Amino acid sequence: MHLNLQHMSLAAFSTTFSTNIWMYSALRFFSGFGRALIGTCIIVLLMQTVGKTCRGRVSFVAFLCFALGFLSLPAIAYITKDSSWRRIYLCTSLPGLIYSLFLYFFAYESSRWLFLQGRNEEAVAVLKKLSSATRRDYLEHIISSGNISLKHEKVKDD
Repeated sequence: MHLNLQHMSLAAFSTTFSTNIWMYSALRFFSGFGRALIGTCIIVLLMQTVGKTCRGRVSFVAFLCFALGFLSLPAIAYITKDSSWRRIYLCTSLPGLIYSLFLYFFAYESSRWLFLQGRNEEAVAVLKKLSSATRRDYLEHIISSGNISLKHEKVKDD
């Protein structure tokens, strides 16, 4: 996900410096391709980190932020109406670059995916980071008592 987000953000930012229609089209294609992958990944990660009772509200907020981002485009275009189209791309790509840096440091891999890949210690470490102190103690208790096995064979793809 981090690679896709950085890929999309850098492609959008690079569009500002495109010199011809072919370069512009290629950069917009790469930016759009990355954006499609990110939307799915973010929703899946959000749903894995919140409880069942909050999933509806969290997905609503995620889609609300997406809609507000689109609704802000006319305001950005109005503010930059006296400058070139490059300024609009610059103004709309910089938040994505900042967001990708933010996620690089604060978003974790899916613990479910890590477990399925056989990276059990990393999966437990992610669960501990996301858990409150009470749940972290409970997680430690379950693992140390042997009620849960961290042994999992990696599934082979056919």
